[in-house]
Amino acid sequence: MSQMLARSVYQEVTNRTYSGSETADVVMVDELFHCYLDDLNCKLYSAVQKHERINSGHQRLRSCPVGRAASTWASITFRTSSTTLTALTLDWFVGDVEGEGNINCTNRPRSYAFHYYNMSKSLTELNVTLCYRVTGNTTDAISPAFIIPDYDWSSGLYSSWTESSWAELSMRMFLKPSCTHEKMTIAIGSISMILSFALVYFVKSRSHILFTPPLATEAPTDC
Repeated sequence: MSQMLARSVYQEVTNRTYSGSETADVVMVDELFHCYLDDLNCKLYSAVQKHERINSGHQRLRSCPVGRAASTWASITFRTSSTTLTALTLDWFVGDVEGEGNINCTNRPRSYAFHYYNMSKSLTELNVTLCYRVTGNTTDAISPAFIIPDYDWSSGLYSSWTESSWAELSMRMFLKPSCTHEKMTIAIGSISMILSFALVYFVKSRSHILFTPPLATEAPTDC
């Protein structure tokens, strides 16, 4: 499946079928699936966010899938934005190693073309930090409606909301609930089971009161 996925991505990007001898990194593809669909606290995201951990002191990400729903700019944080994590992952794949990683790496002169990040050397060497020079760049897509002072919201000149539109899409999806939904479901189920056991025990122990047997009718006198 990893090989098929890699070839499909190559064909989608280059618009031609791959004819080389290189094979896909099965471990890396599996880790990508694991990070995007299962656990945010995975090796890959730990590797690409090494620079943030050095600067902010964070040690562990939450063990939940990364948020993929559309959201407003104010509610997206650096550590949970799927856009940011994807950009850092691509930077890690194609970035140039400039030397050993340290706090001075991110202080190097930046330009519109280059940025410098501390990232792990590989998935098997997460504690070995290198300084990467990357060409990735992200820009906040903010409508002028939120920048112009005293903007007339009734004018309709600039957009104040956004919507994703998919013209052609055909796929099968297996949705997984969020961690909060899973915890709530198991909590409600556990409480219902305990209450059911208690109710059955109560009814059984009070059955002689709740279910009084009918009195036997007297047999007719034999004359």
